[in-house]
Amino acid sequence: MIKNFLISTIIILLTSISCSPKIIRNWKEGERSDFGITSPSKAAFFVENENIQAEEELVKKHTGTADHIYGLFGTAADLMLVGRTNAKTFKFTKGKKTWFVDVNQMTKRTAMILFDGSEKPMIEYDIEKYLPLVKLYLSNDLKNTKKQTKTILKQENATRSVVDSIWSIAYKPDQKYAQSLLKNLKRNFSPPVFGLSAINCDGTIETQVFIDLAEKQLSYSSSVTYKNGQIMSSEYERNGEISGQKYHFNTLGLVDSIVFHLNHKKDYETQFKYLPQRIVTRFYNSRSRDEYLLNDKFEISKKISFDERNNPTSQQHFFYDDLGRVIREESFSSGKKLSTNFYEYENKEQNRFSKMKVVSTDETYISENTNTIVDGKETFISTTNGKVQSKTVSQINKNCEGKALIYDGNGAITGVTIQRKK
Repeated sequence: MIKNFLISTIIILLTSISCSPKIIRNWKEGERSDFGITSPSKAAFFVENENIQAEEELVKKHTGTADHIYGLFGTAADLMLVGRTNAKTFKFTKGKKTWFVDVNQMTKRTAMILFDGSEKPMIEYDIEKYLPLVKLYLSNDLKNTKKQTKTILKQENATRSVVDSIWSIAYKPDQKYAQSLLKNLKRNFSPPVFGLSAINCDGTIETQVFIDLAEKQLSYSSSVTYKNGQIMSSEYERNGEISGQKYHFNTLGLVDSIVFHLNHKKDYETQFKYLPQRIVTRFYNSRSRDEYLLNDKFEISKKISFDERNNPTSQQHFFYDDLGRVIREESFSSGKKLSTNFYEYENKEQNRFSKMKVVSTDETYISENTNTIVDGKETFISTTNGKVQSKTVSQINKNCEGKALIYDGNGAITGVTIQRKK
């Protein structure tokens, strides 16, 4: 009797296994996935098969547990990917072996996909087992994470002290400082954070950008208010979402802060600190910052970006001619030079470049942007490795009103811009 029961149980079990879809299988050559992980990297992905109905409480529990586990690792984990994702297909590789996972084949709504880098990935449906399995298979990673987190917190606290100390410096720029700086910023329209436009607009300019010549399909619209070429505020609307920013100035006319908003609610803020030989910007209450170093002529010679651990992440070096115009710009990331921009001008009176050439350090690509007058129309052409990528023909006048047509590399119209002064 017991023997018959065991046989029946085995038959039922084998039948259920053979009928269930293969969620984890061998990867097929050429098969694409949303996510790919290769050992020694590890992962704990929390996924959902929306094709299967489930109680709201179950989904909430899955989400809460996933977020808790993510919090244990945070951003400090090395070679670890942890968190919720809407990806549906995954590829896991260890040596010559590669497995493919399809979330849409899952038999339940929620699951955890765990890959420890040494064995075949596993799928766990029982939410209560998520954390025990993570602790079992990724215990060393959790220990390392805790050590790294302590180090990071120390670095971030030190950085906070650096940023706070910068903001505590009691220095007030005078009128001469402000005039010299603004003169150079207006000449070069760079960096863009200072909100100076290459076109000397004044008043409120409303813009509509269409993706068809008939001007029926609106891509986005904007309203930008200028004062002598300086952006005072801007607002953009795309697909029903409204975003924008407002510049605030000190008594010397220098930008004091920029407040960004999303759907009419404050999103974040950038603050400015002016010092004798540099300008520092930071997001409000953030430990990351940008520093703009000034030379003796009050020209920006370098921009250095620092992360929350006070590590320099990127740099831009600016070089000028005798007339104070940018002629070269070099970009660096993590200490390595990425590219160089070269600027050309048609004559000594011209402040706006007529040609900008971008050359990557390894010379894998060379792009050029030219600005010329053709048949009385201002024409901008962008090329990469000698091939035209886009062309803009502008009939926008000195009052910042008019129309511009945008073409792709094959000469087809991809956009129409219309500007009107309010």
